[in-house]
Amino acid sequence: MFDFISELTLYGQKLALPVIKYYHYMQKKVAPALFLDQTHPNIWHVEELLMHFPKAKFIAISRDLYSVIFSMKNHRGVSDWARNHRQYPKPNNFLGISAKNTNLYEECLSDVQRYTFRWCAHEDRIRDLEESFPDSVLSVSYETLAYDMRNQMTRISEFIGVNPPFEYSEFSEQSLYKKESLTDTEVSEVAEALRLYYEH
Repeated sequence: MFDFISELTLYGQKLALPVIKYYHYMQKKVAPALFLDQTHPNIWHVEELLMHFPKAKFIAISRDLYSVIFSMKNHRGVSDWARNHRQYPKPNNFLGISAKNTNLYEECLSDVQRYTFRWCAHEDRIRDLEESFPDSVLSVSYETLAYDMRNQMTRISEFIGVNPPFEYSEFSEQSLYKKESLTDTEVSEVAEALRLYYEH
């Protein structure tokens, strides 16, 4: 469902009926266990999903900006969202394109800066969702999860209403901070993109 939902989100469309039917089907199939879905573009469909699944819980992962930029650079499908931006409608919440910054995004930014705009938009969305739906949306820091796994997993378990796990997988510290993997030029571009995003 990831690619399908990503496309719907990029084109600013609501979730198609087959998506809702699929989630209903999977929920019944695994009952009384919980059905987990790792389709992150669904943070842009929370209101719609809560209409169909009022007991749904959303766990939004916030991650260090530079690590996300590094990941986007090295993930062809994700990086293509920025490279192919002209084919998507504007404004575009998913990509971080507002009515005010459309021209800037299209004509003035590098791909790394476009990745930054998308990160900013997602972080803003997570904060808004937490404020609007505190009983349904929980934000978790990727880095805090790594360094404080037991407490964070207890927090997540309480949020979704299950017992904490008995054991934990080791967290790869290599995945934590990727700023040193970016060039000095890219780091400067990210800083400038942050300024531009919040000025517009």
